[in-house]
Amino acid sequence: NMVLTDESSRAVTNTIKNLFNIKSTSPDLIAGSTDNIDALTREDVVNYFNNNYYPANMVTVITGEVEPEKTMKLVSKYFNSKKTPSQNRHFENLTPTQKPIRQDFISAKNTKAADIKIGFAGPENNNSKDIIYLRAVNQLLLGLSNAKMNDLEKKYSTSVFHSSERLSSRPQDKQIEMFEATVPETYVEPLLKDFYKIISDITTNPPTPEEFEAVKNKIKKENSKNLQMSQNLNYHIGMDFMNERPYHTAQYSSIIDQMTYADFLNCAKKYYDLNKVAITVVHPKGTDEQSIKNNYTNTQNRNIAFTGLNKKTPVDINKISECKSINNFNIDFQDCDSDLVNYTISLTSNKWIGKNPVIADVLYDMLQYSGTLYHSHKDLASLSDINGISSDVIASNKGIILNGDFTPDKINVALNLFKEKLQTPNLNQEIFELAVKHCKDAYSTKEPDAFDKYDKTMYKDTPLSVSEQEKLEELSKITLNDVIQHYNNIIAQGEGQVTVTAPFSKHPELKSIILNNTSYYHPAQNKDLTLNKTYSPIEKTQIHTVETNRNQAEVVEGYKYKISGNVKDSVCMQILNIVLGGSSSSRLFSDLREKRHLAYDVYSNFNTVDDTGIMTLYIKTTTNNSETGEKTLENIQKSIEGFNENIKRISTEKISEEELESAKKSIKTGILASLESSEDKNTTLAANLRNPYGAHYTNEEMSIIDTITTEDILNTAKNIFKGKPIYSISGTKEALEANKNFLEGLSD
Repeated sequence: NMVLTDESSRAVTNTIKNLFNIKSTSPDLIAGSTDNIDALTREDVVNYFNNNYYPANMVTVITGEVEPEKTMKLVSKYFNSKKTPSQNRHFENLTPTQKPIRQDFISAKNTKAADIKIGFAGPENNNSKDIIYLRAVNQLLLGLSNAKMNDLEKKYSTSVFHSSERLSSRPQDKQIEMFEATVPETYVEPLLKDFYKIISDITTNPPTPEEFEAVKNKIKKENSKNLQMSQNLNYHIGMDFMNERPYHTAQYSSIIDQMTYADFLNCAKKYYDLNKVAITVVHPKGTDEQSIKNNYTNTQNRNIAFTGLNKKTPVDINKISECKSINNFNIDFQDCDSDLVNYTISLTSNKWIGKNPVIADVLYDMLQYSGTLYHSHKDLASLSDINGISSDVIASNKGIILNGDFTPDKINVALNLFKEKLQTPNLNQEIFELAVKHCKDAYSTKEPDAFDKYDKTMYKDTPLSVSEQEKLEELSKITLNDVIQHYNNIIAQGEGQVTVTAPFSKHPELKSIILNNTSYYHPAQNKDLTLNKTYSPIEKTQIHTVETNRNQAEVVEGYKYKISGNVKDSVCMQILNIVLGGSSSSRLFSDLREKRHLAYDVYSNFNTVDDTGIMTLYIKTTTNNSETGEKTLENIQKSIEGFNENIKRISTEKISEEELESAKKSIKTGILASLESSEDKNTTLAANLRNPYGAHYTNEEMSIIDTITTEDILNTAKNIFKGKPIYSISGTKEALEANKNFLEGLSD
């Protein structure tokens, strides 16, 4: 049910079927249909297993410091069955289309954006050269800093994703090359038109010699980095043998080096043939066939303008109702078209419940494995599997949250299971010791980085200020009683909220069942939506350093500011961040990465905790190249100077109207994308209910976006960057020593 209600999966299936003339009636090529599942017999499953899972049909790859001969003998000892399939194995016939095919359908869900899938028949699984050549073409389209699709993504405030998928285990069968994008309905036809032009231009306006070399160099670099990890090496070698191309990985770089301009262009022509493409478009609910045709007809002469939701609100408030249980839980119901029930119950507080994050971490781990006083963890897992119930529990210093989903007919089983997990967890010594081990493993494998000292200062007097090393030291001091007390404190101090998104119109009885089940929980505290007051200003500039042995230095610069919880302030912060460093077209990305060549990874982000906002700028820059011996120790100073130049510019000059509009489109697209599935809607509603705007928050956010001016963003930047910064740098001893005088000069 979950797969079949996913419109994106449906679009992928339709694209594959049309592209390869697959006549299957199953609505999903992997999940099939509920009828398929109901018709399965044990004999069917056993026959399938025997026909496909046998040693001669398997490749074993072992990577590591092993003795080859001894290892081969060990493998041979256990994998020596002479079992062969009893029947002919079934393979789907994949016959690529010889004409363009487009299929449009209108979503049955209240989606606010259109989903586009574009499929091409790619190289055969065993065609090493063409697979590598086509990767080069895709690198030109999407993988370079100045990739051909960049302007399209910026124009329509979207991201174009590409994937190459192996559809068949037969080496001679073709792969699929799939492009995907999600955009507002009014952008569908213009985006497709621009996409067609970009694909056509590959051959009529081929890459420059510089672009061609950049493509080759980047692919070799990425391949080299990828193969440094043993699990990746295992995977690639295994697939090479499965696809009957045993030298693919070994010869990868040499094939790239020998690739000619003609090879590149011929590959693009061969596989990205727009006369042999399959396109599927899922239009938002409410779109009619005539408007789809009109959009297609008017594409040539229309000026694109993002108008949000044509005055409609992203969240339909009329579909949300609320009530309160006798034990003080707030319950919000949201009607939807899905066949699933998405359920969230939280016992949380806006105040910190205990200041020790280690106790909260241990409780979180224990709840994953504890079982209950009535059922073991294994029994609970079996019960969930049998009834198709999914759930996860999160515990922290703010409380406990359980998220789950199930079909309407399993509501009683699911809710009773959730209640048992939350009310009667079996927090015993054995599970405690296991959780301590898990936490110890996690803490001890964390390498020191620039954020350790940064977080300690920024999140002062909160559990978020504690480093992994400090947690490791604290771990040996806590007891099972500490964890049980923390759990009891959450139950006693938590504010109760239940949020459910489900097909209530079809199943109105669900509401009374949920209300009745909720009434059996421990009484909850009254909801308090005021911001917890933990803000403390940074009185003077601080510089922290951490010595590491890594080639690259991390440079973090941050500012702390007070927040009000006002939705306009939040939107202004989002716009400011997108323009400064929150996207691949941001100022930090364009300046420090593209112009100054200081790093591959540079960004900004902001976070809010209680009544505190934190703006962070981050870059990872090479200072000591151990392979070549090259040293660029000055990159730390250059990075900080680059940060401060961009901070000064954005806090003294208005951003451009183009930057403002692009950021607005990005936020709108993000809002719409966050409301696609019933799970997304439930998550959004649950988050909205934790602030004073309640269920209306997303609509308020959407309505205010277009009112924001460049003056608003300038004022926001001035407010944030008027404070004193915190610098935290991790790097080699040599790099830190070389920058010592510069860093000391940053102090007040």
